[in-house]
Amino acid sequence: MRRVRIYLDHCVYNRPFDDKTQLSVRLEITAVLAIMTAIRSDVFELVWSFMNEYKNNDNPFDKRKEVIFPLGIFGSGNLQTRQRNT
Repeated sequence: MRRVRIYLDHCVYNRPFDDKTQLSVRLEITAVLAIMTAIRSDVFELVWSFMNEYKNNDNPFDKRKEVIFPLGIFGSGNLQTRQRNT
């Protein structure tokens, strides 16, 4: 079975660091973590783009950069290239 490819905007990677006192934020964090688990379990194929890299390098929070950067290894490459080949 072919995995579904998904692209996540950079704000999704930062969501787990947000203030968890609001219910809506906690629910979104739960959803993001569930998606990340599905990616690591090969349910979804993550598409990583140069914009993810660019925005992460521009992130003013060093700790977030350190956590987000390795997530790119789960990505399958450039979004534009992947779309042209399908």
